[in-house]
Amino acid sequence: MHILAICLISIFQATLDNGLRVVLEEDHSSAITTARIFIDVGSVYETENTGRGLSHFCEHVVSGGTTPFRTEKQYEELEKRFGARTNAYTSWEVTCYHTTVPSDYSDSAIMMLMEQVFSCSLDSFEISREHGVIHHEILTSDTPDERVWDAAFVFFFGNHPLSVPILGLEDAMLSITREDIYKFYCARYSPSNAVLVAVGDFQTSELFEFIEKQAQKFHSRPYLPSTVPSPPQYSHPRTDTVFEDIPHPLVYMMWNGAQKTADDYDALSLLSQYLTGGQSSYLEKLLVEEKELSFETWTYNMGLRRMPGAFVVFNASPDMEKLHNAVGVIQREIDRIAAGDIDEARLSRTKNLIRYSLLKEWTAGTKAQLIGDGMLTSNDPLYFQNSIEKYSRITSADLSEISQRLLSSSKRQTFFALPSALKEELIPNERYSGQIPFTLHEREGSPALLSQRTPGSQYVSMLVTFGGGSRVDPVGAEGTCRVISEILGLKTTYMNSDRFSEKLDELGISRRSSCSDDYFYIYFDFPLENFDSAVELIGKAISAPDFSDQGTRDAKKSLSFEIAQSSTNPNYLHGKFFRNNFFPQNTYNRYPDENSMAEISRENLEKLYREIKSSGNVVVAITGDVDPEKAQKALSANFPALNAGSSLASGRPVENIYPRSDSLIYEFQQTLVTYAFKTVPWGHPDGPALLILDELLSGANSRIHDALRGRQDLVYWGWGYQASYGDAGAFIFISQTSQKNQDKVKEAYLAEIERVKTELLSQEELDNLRNAIFSSWDMSEQDQLRRLFRYSFLYLMGQPPDYYSSNLSPSLESLTPEDILDAAVLYFDKGYWFISRPDNSDY
Repeated sequence: MHILAICLISIFQATLDNGLRVVLEEDHSSAITTARIFIDVGSVYETENTGRGLSHFCEHVVSGGTTPFRTEKQYEELEKRFGARTNAYTSWEVTCYHTTVPSDYSDSAIMMLMEQVFSCSLDSFEISREHGVIHHEILTSDTPDERVWDAAFVFFFGNHPLSVPILGLEDAMLSITREDIYKFYCARYSPSNAVLVAVGDFQTSELFEFIEKQAQKFHSRPYLPSTVPSPPQYSHPRTDTVFEDIPHPLVYMMWNGAQKTADDYDALSLLSQYLTGGQSSYLEKLLVEEKELSFETWTYNMGLRRMPGAFVVFNASPDMEKLHNAVGVIQREIDRIAAGDIDEARLSRTKNLIRYSLLKEWTAGTKAQLIGDGMLTSNDPLYFQNSIEKYSRITSADLSEISQRLLSSSKRQTFFALPSALKEELIPNERYSGQIPFTLHEREGSPALLSQRTPGSQYVSMLVTFGGGSRVDPVGAEGTCRVISEILGLKTTYMNSDRFSEKLDELGISRRSSCSDDYFYIYFDFPLENFDSAVELIGKAISAPDFSDQGTRDAKKSLSFEIAQSSTNPNYLHGKFFRNNFFPQNTYNRYPDENSMAEISRENLEKLYREIKSSGNVVVAITGDVDPEKAQKALSANFPALNAGSSLASGRPVENIYPRSDSLIYEFQQTLVTYAFKTVPWGHPDGPALLILDELLSGANSRIHDALRGRQDLVYWGWGYQASYGDAGAFIFISQTSQKNQDKVKEAYLAEIERVKTELLSQEELDNLRNAIFSSWDMSEQDQLRRLFRYSFLYLMGQPPDYYSSNLSPSLESLTPEDILDAAVLYFDKGYWFISRPDNSDY
């Protein structure tokens, strides 16, 4: 059965038995028909394949490609006969195939489009050819302007898929195999994940009957829904700079935006038009004509269907001084709007401009595009055509409110792109110069405070970190720190449980905890207006944790489901097996089970908590618009008194690491292979060289990935990484594979390790690896929790807050290719295999 809905203005909408949504609009203004098939997948929805450009690659192969019905050549001949204009495109969120033909060929053109999209043969020759085509496309897009645009997206979106070019990264794209394309195509190109739109000179009933009949050739199949996490949200300002071969300095002023379906998106779109829309562009007149500070300025409200985007103001200026002045002028104009200073006449003109653009005579292609976008956004073909009414309801007060809430200078991300010629003239900025630094405050009898003041931020984030983690759990009671972290800040003798939970909600306090080998932490965030009350509540709760028998039972009970799930997770069991055999027992193990949890008593908890506090093993990190002196006084008044001492995280040396190769037979079908080497702990002089090897061998574009997935499809996942645990270290290669591929995986690891021990990196390779590490650090700074944890961890390890920029960065900069080779030879000498696998299985 298909579901029909007849819409106004001659739009016909239906859903076919195979799930394909069809929208038809008769338009007899000219004798043509435009047809488009929209697939609900784009570059941000490629999940583990992000960076490979699979959506774009698939578009190249599918568009006009061979099917079981016709060859590529036959489709080309038909298109010539019909006079068809056929093409396709891939964006962040959608892949679209479209054709325009004389209306006499409407049926045939739509039939061809459906065949190509839903039954592509994925011919090996065509795939091989498209490698070269796309590679050329990537190379020709490598212009200074494109590099600046890409760099701005990396700066703003960090490690989110939006920071990756739609075309994919060169090496990652070249590694795509037919198997990769086949899996992606099957998972995404189901009719039920698509919309077919046709606009033109046809009879709806006749065309729909034809489409319905053709659709019977293409059965629906399960598909992978398009999902992606939200981009980073900023509550503090950041600045960064790149140098490129561009003629003039540029700046991108960027703020978090809104999702397309949100009211904020429409208000931001109207604001964008108010600032730079039409022939009388407000900012352009001010900056280019009146003040002569700029060559060009424009705004861009980037919104997406499933996530917020960015609000961007671009400006190009003759020189650096004028560029900085332009930034100040732009922010002042936005602040004026936030304060309610809005030209009502200009606002009215702006609304009319938007209305005119939506009322003008559309081409068939424009109509089809808007219909498809509306269907994908809200399953409404008129979603965007009806936006005139939404814009008409937006008031000057709405623009003021959204400017104040979203576009303040305290939330602005400022990205400068400067001509390379200026690089020598300017004093190099220290790395992280765009970050508001953390400062350390220590006062006797109070926990150490790391403070990052972010003016204008209305929220406070607080991380309370305790050194030690599972490493100081009592012998035979693994999981003690995990239970402590569950109790702290949640279960307290300071107030009964129900009232305490209510108080957390009253003050808007959210809480979460985590435990690792060297530390455990409790993370809180709450509104700035409740700072004093929140710190008092949190501090007194941490001072008086409920370690009673009942409190201990409640905490273990709340963890029981998590522990029970772990026992059915082969990755968890393999991790425990590996650590138990690589490190001394109860040294670096964070894998409790029901038996070890049962042994934990209130005495265990009280003893360990006393030891942690008496060792000065606590640090509090705060970010928000909070005066550090005020924060320090609040901690002194409410948090437990602490003695000075060294961190337990690094204060218990491991006398001997006694790894041995071993195998585990279990009931799961996955085979997990780990190859591990003893290396060095945090802060060791060889650490920077191991970081370079980590970057070389790990990640989606790494040698290990290429060896295991690119050249041979040996694993489901696999990588290598350097890990430091207090006073020990390990370089760990791990992969999940099948038992029949186990030996091939081992051979691949051995080959790649031998390669890094015998082949000298080029200076260019080393520079690229170093830059990738710096970039990953910059990305991690964008995540509030990771930023707070990084500086807390540095403190517990006895390092200053600026350790990365003042110590580690210079060490990385000084490395040579010979240093990397020496480190590989030294540390990749004796490895240990740990295999977890099913018994007597060829899986």
